Amino acid sequence: MDHDPSEAVRIKALFAISCLVRAQEAGLQQFLRLDGFSVLMRAMQSNIQKLKVKSAFLLQNLLINHPEQKETLCSMGMVQQLVALVRSEHSTFHEHVLGALCSLVTDFPQGVRECQEPELALEELLKERCQLLRNQEEFQEELDFCETLLRLCFHSQPEENNMDR
Repeated sequence: MDHDPSEAVRIKALFAISCLVRAQEAGLQQFLRLDGFSVLMRAMQSNIQKLKVKSAFLLQNLLINHPEQKETLCSMGMVQQLVALVRSEHSTFHEHVLGALCSLVTDFPQGVRECQEPELALEELLKERCQLLRNQEEFQEELDFCETLLRLCFHSQPEENNMDR
């Protein structure tokens, strides 16, 4: 999946990996043994939009269904990598990256602490993103993820919501 020149082959390979790791424990163990999370990260950094979306979605699914992997992902620098992806030019792909980041920090203090690192400047990024997305229905889920991350990591609400209370 990492090196094939064909976009279609890479996307189909990711689909097959997704089926294997979500359907059976042996597939997940092989995925972990072969450093599958690094492969997913490289896929999210590719120029192929469909591959980026599907890999971020799979990462989020794995985090939800296998929270025991959160420590491994944090030790790999996944928080920093995901934040860097969110900083890239705005795309519909960001919804899935933010969803994965939400899953990574939910009920996981180490993930929250990493999001709070000053050099990431994540709180400011999330507040800016909330302003950008507000009142745009097509980005509602992404906005929800931003607001959830602000609440979980920084115990804050977007400014507009605070005025309503």
